Amino acid sequence: MSKTLRTRILSTTAFIILLAGTLSLSGCFSNPTTGRVGPSWQVPFKIPLASSNATLEELLGDTDTSYRKDGVLQAETSIKESIGLDDVEFDIEPVKIDIGVGDYEIPTGETDFTLTTKLDLSSARPGEDLESIKFGGGLLSLGLDPDSQVTLTSVSIGEAKSLGNSSVSLAGVTLRENDDIRIEGTITGSEPNIKSITLTFYTSPNDIITISGRDIELKIPTQTISLDLPDEFKHIELQNVDLAVYLTGVNAASFDLSGLKIGNLKQVSASDSGPFGGQELHFDPKDTAELINKHLKSPSDEIEIKGLITVGADFPAAVNLKEELGLELKFTVPLEFDVKDEIVFESDPTRITKGKISDSDLLDVTNKLTGLIDVDYRLPLGVEIELHISGQKAPFNDANALKITASIPAAPTDHKGRTQAAYNKVVPFKVPEELRDVLSKEAYGQMKMTIPQPQSGGAVFTSLDYVNAKAWVELQVDVNK
Repeated sequence: MSKTLRTRILSTTAFIILLAGTLSLSGCFSNPTTGRVGPSWQVPFKIPLASSNATLEELLGDTDTSYRKDGVLQAETSIKESIGLDDVEFDIEPVKIDIGVGDYEIPTGETDFTLTTKLDLSSARPGEDLESIKFGGGLLSLGLDPDSQVTLTSVSIGEAKSLGNSSVSLAGVTLRENDDIRIEGTITGSEPNIKSITLTFYTSPNDIITISGRDIELKIPTQTISLDLPDEFKHIELQNVDLAVYLTGVNAASFDLSGLKIGNLKQVSASDSGPFGGQELHFDPKDTAELINKHLKSPSDEIEIKGLITVGADFPAAVNLKEELGLELKFTVPLEFDVKDEIVFESDPTRITKGKISDSDLLDVTNKLTGLIDVDYRLPLGVEIELHISGQKAPFNDANALKITASIPAAPTDHKGRTQAAYNKVVPFKVPEELRDVLSKEAYGQMKMTIPQPQSGGAVFTSLDYVNAKAWVELQVDVNK
């Protein structure tokens, strides 16, 4: 037999012996408890615990938000008030009308006379162009020169008429510019000597219903308003606040508000760009921020509204003093501020689903548990993440819930404090052994994100800012053990 043939026979024999031994020994690869034959290994299995996805608008709750042209986020809130005009100070000065000889009509040989002229209503409000006044009450008295040598028997001024005396009731009367004035009376001397007549109005604010004309100033009685600001504003120290004040309603364009005062704020501009077609006032942003910050510290403080409102500044207009003017104060806060109190965002509770792994397997065939939080975060301030896991449907309300925390640093920012990129990282956390027992039953997860206090440095929030966080636990599942 050749040497080569002998080598081949020995190799084949060795392979057969090795194969038989392997088949025989494979019976030793069995689980002594289950008796399962074959090798065993481990595979990772992930169970999601909770997730939270929030834009900055959601972090700020119910506060309305918008973006400036430069992308900076700004929060907005409006306070709607009404200005009652019942007690508006509207003084009507006496109207003096000169009388000429041609204004008389005296029949030949008679002692009776008739005098006619026109009402100069605008002179009742010097500097204004008063066209009409509708009265609900009050009196108008007609006065003559002391040596007029006449006795009056009848007076009529437009719709107002009186018999037997010089007083005219104004109840239900509307007086208009150039209304006819007709005076009848008896001459007591040689001839009437009326050089002028004076109309004096005896009215209270409640006697005047409607006025119309141009450039009519109404002095608004001082009234106070309370600032009902969103709770989210209480977390921050405001630096600049734009306050826009305008009237609401279809007649907003009839009024000029430039004489209106809001507290001690300095008015910086007035334009005809109000949302209801009327004028819009703006006040100094730093003064307004100081006022708001002060109010947030002392919510009981009220802000005074007073000053003047002008009717018909650009065209003739009318106003009913028995109605209220709707006034809106709109605060716009560019979110550039220092955080003075923590900002908290809480996700909704979610039921933890374990997929195909059973509750019993979770206890029997898993060993190593690893906790992970996947953070996709773009905010100029750091955040604390707190995960609550409980057998109750509201984990935050369970004092015995398992609590897991992680700290996330602020995203990179530029010299203006604006974020430049997102912070992406998977952050591991230590898993308490009790978690296995909690997850073996029905369980719920809930996540809280907190921007802690104090923070400083003039953080600026933009349309690009957001925070996404997902937490899960990874288990090593024993297979065939």
